[in-house]
Amino acid sequence: MALITFTSDFGYTDHYVAAVKARILSQDAQATIVDVSHAIEPYNIAHAEYVLGAVYGEFPKGTVHLVAVDTHGSKQGRFLAALYRGHYFLLADNGLLSLLTEGQPELVVELKTDRPLMPFPAKDLLAQAAVYLAGGATWRCWASVPRISGSC
Repeated sequence: MALITFTSDFGYTDHYVAAVKARILSQDAQATIVDVSHAIEPYNIAHAEYVLGAVYGEFPKGTVHLVAVDTHGSKQGRFLAALYRGHYFLLADNGLLSLLTEGQPELVVELKTDRPLMPFPAKDLLAQAAVYLAGGATWRCWASVPRISGSC
């Protein structure tokens, strides 16, 4: 099982961070979750890039980075999974990926869901995808990541 890092603009005054971690742990009780920061300025993708960009390379290759910053500001509610320099990134399609990468990621896919309305995408989509990838999903399985079908 790979590491899962968690970066968000949720802050520390409510239940949102715990809810995402609970979703991860309910799917894999042995998951290792490392908090990068939850004090990213709300909706500030440049701040997120500064914080995560400074540290993600220190983690081992294969680490899954769940980034829940400006998740409601993504273009048409789109979410992405990307592989860059051996690291997986799960995040909103809000421009943060292009800030984090110094070039083109090796792979970028859009995470799709059957649910048109997702009030808490960090918990309902990104956390599930993080567990799936950390568990060793292969490339041929990426198309089914958001459904977490386990068919691969």
